[in-house]
Amino acid sequence: MKERGGYHRMGQSILLRLESLKKRNCENKEAVNKDLYRLLCNKQLLTLAYNLIKSKPGNMTPGTDKLTLDKMSERLIDKTSRQLRDQTFKFKPVRRVFIPKGNSKDIRPLGVPSSRDKVVQKAMLLIMDNIYETTFSTHSHGFRPGRSCHSALKEIRSEWSGIKWAIEGDIKGCYDNVNHQILINILREKIKDERFIQLLWKLLRAGIEVNRTIERSKIGTPQGGILSPLLANIYLNEFDKFVSNLSQKIGLTYNKTRRDNPEYHKIRGKIYRLRTKRTVSGTVNVQPSKSDLKQIQILSKTQRTLPSKDPFDPQYRKILFIRYADDWIVGVIGGHEFAQGIKEQIQTFLKEQLELTLSPEKTKITPFSSKKVTFLGYKLQISARSSYSSSGRHKKRTVGWQPKLYIPMDKIVRKLSEKNFCTKTGTGIKKKGWILYPDKIIVQRYNYVIRGLRNYYAPADNFGTSMNRIEYILKYSCVHTLAAKHRTQISTQLERTEELGLDTMKSHKNNIWDFKTKPVQYNQLLSSYVKRTQLLSASECTICQSKENLEMHHVKALRKDGALLSDKYMIALMQRMNRKQICVCRTCHMDIHYGKYDGNSLSIIELE
Repeated sequence: MKERGGYHRMGQSILLRLESLKKRNCENKEAVNKDLYRLLCNKQLLTLAYNLIKSKPGNMTPGTDKLTLDKMSERLIDKTSRQLRDQTFKFKPVRRVFIPKGNSKDIRPLGVPSSRDKVVQKAMLLIMDNIYETTFSTHSHGFRPGRSCHSALKEIRSEWSGIKWAIEGDIKGCYDNVNHQILINILREKIKDERFIQLLWKLLRAGIEVNRTIERSKIGTPQGGILSPLLANIYLNEFDKFVSNLSQKIGLTYNKTRRDNPEYHKIRGKIYRLRTKRTVSGTVNVQPSKSDLKQIQILSKTQRTLPSKDPFDPQYRKILFIRYADDWIVGVIGGHEFAQGIKEQIQTFLKEQLELTLSPEKTKITPFSSKKVTFLGYKLQISARSSYSSSGRHKKRTVGWQPKLYIPMDKIVRKLSEKNFCTKTGTGIKKKGWILYPDKIIVQRYNYVIRGLRNYYAPADNFGTSMNRIEYILKYSCVHTLAAKHRTQISTQLERTEELGLDTMKSHKNNIWDFKTKPVQYNQLLSSYVKRTQLLSASECTICQSKENLEMHHVKALRKDGALLSDKYMIALMQRMNRKQICVCRTCHMDIHYGKYDGNSLSIIELE
């Protein structure tokens, strides 16, 4: 094993190479990248990739080879690097599992790669992210560093004023229908390294194991793979560029700004004339009479309800779009026929250029001012109401046509009902699966749900009323759960919830701009991992101090709901070290799995 300082220096050198790759592609969008495969074979890059995935929740999920990241060692890293260099490395078929899809009864397929494949995929991701991240559209928010659902919603609130039509897009099985040849052709535009391309072919053609039968994949990228989100973003970036080009063409064809609203400026002229009078020498300000002041007040009130620009200007047309992974929405300013034409152009492009199909039932054109559109768990709508707000000495007038974000209470209640927090009508009921937990853990779990919903829906325009109802449902679900556990009356447990720390609020005030967005440099994140990790840098076994045959012992989790999962020696040791992995020799590792250390005291070894 490498000494800790040496490992840190090697990790930094890899980061410098990745940063150089990113800088080159940022400065030149048409840059062609060569010799990437040699970088991929670098053992330090593979070690960094392992560090980045070692503590993820799925690292102990076995693939088709029945192995996990447990027993990872420098020997395996060396072997993987060697196989990559001589091009004998092969991706194993992914194990297909099915999970529920959203709120429906449908299921979504996920692919579980093998442990070594995860490391290689992550290393490929580190390289490709630094090539493509700077080339992606600013309107793409899914699976990108520093971007999230909230960054997409923030863009809608800040830029989508005046949108008349929303084209809600739904691509049929987007991930499962990615054409391999089209994807490789897109990748070849920026990657001129045939060995790297051939490795990508191996990944795409690795196949899927379903019911112990291997099915060779001819199209699609398996959902659940580490590299799949980036490959999908690269593929759909062609769609982003198409819509951007379409928007630019429309901007050149039609007026760039709306014409003045004649009604607004007519009233403005009346107010001006009432406040001034003409003389031989020119126009001067005068003190209006009481009747004039009253008329000015009435006219000003009417003026504040009118837009200064004509919202129905036929010579002003515009389209905007937002994409989060395979969910996208296009906003249109113009007539319905114009919006229909945009939809048809998008449909034709996806079919002819990317061989993707829009779902006719789910892809629709919605009048944005009269109907709500569902996107990223929110209900979106353009509000026709005018408002008048002030901030210090500055006043701001908003005359409708502003995007509003609403919490979809019907869906929230349905989801809580499916999770057994309430009835279908929203009445809180006991959560049977949590009754056996300690009281503090029960309350803590309810707090996780409350805070998660509160944070995600913080920018909603109906935050106060909706969160009051959500917290009311969860509060009484918690009370019913505690009452069922202790077999007491509801009123008794209602008083205890405050003592136990149930995080409910009497009133909810929010800031509609409270989006949880924080720009971050991707390689800064990598640097933080290099600085704080000790993985694969230990020089001896944690238990017996042997320096031979060292490998990593993994556990799935140390704690759950803040409580220790086990009092067994090894888990207790790792809990005290706050590490989900420790370095041990092969002999001690086998002893751990055979249970030799269960029940022993922590005094067996001295912790650093």
